[in-house]
Amino acid sequence: MKQITAKADKRLDGFLHGENPGLETPWPELDNLCRGGIQESELWGLAAITKHGKSAWMKQWAQMLGTKGRRVLIFTREMSEI
Repeated sequence: MKQITAKADKRLDGFLHGENPGLETPWPELDNLCRGGIQESELWGLAAITKHGKSAWMKQWAQMLGTKGRRVLIFTREMSEI
């Protein structure tokens, strides 16, 4: 329990000093909605009908994370037949 409390205190202290532990996106509006970016404890899915930019959205985000030194892996439903 002490380790969990220490980790929470460290994260809260970081927020107070402007640090963001989340994965930021190229879209500031989305970052604002999700507390500064997607947090490490979250799993997100992206769904929409065909030809509405899901792959482009993910590629743009992956490219931004890659330029910041993050490793990225994308799975798509289209790959399920491979």
